[in-house]
Amino acid sequence: MIFNFVKDPLKVTKDLRFSNIETSNIINGLSIINVDINSNKDMRLLLNKYHPNEVYNGIRVKGALEGDSNKYISQFIDNKDKPNRINDLDINGNDLIKLDIYKRNIGFVLKEIMNSVISEEVDNNKEDLIKKALEIKEKLIYKRGKI
Repeated sequence: MIFNFVKDPLKVTKDLRFSNIETSNIINGLSIINVDINSNKDMRLLLNKYHPNEVYNGIRVKGALEGDSNKYISQFIDNKDKPNRINDLDINGNDLIKLDIYKRNIGFVLKEIMNSVISEEVDNNKEDLIKKALEIKEKLIYKRGKI
């Protein structure tokens, strides 16, 4: 794992009587230490994967280990309020159903749209997201036939 001397951090946190939520925050925060954060996209991918509190704690530890505890804080602040999760999008599954995208493909399409928003290929506004959804739908039709 992250620290050689801690073979089972989950067991250690349980032995120290941390709650399940605290244990999750600690483990996920520690896992961030090994992640390269070179761009806003990297930070947004972390915020997509982990809770903002976990990211904040993880980057503070990561920065401290690298000699500057505030190293990643400005990146975190710049990106924490941007859409980083599917629920933050200005489009949802109901919008995709109206575009005649089958329910079985909605999750895939939303993930692709989220990746495009994180990569800053498309803005998080309904008009642009609908265009992106239609583009993804066309690619699916080309690959799979009718969706």
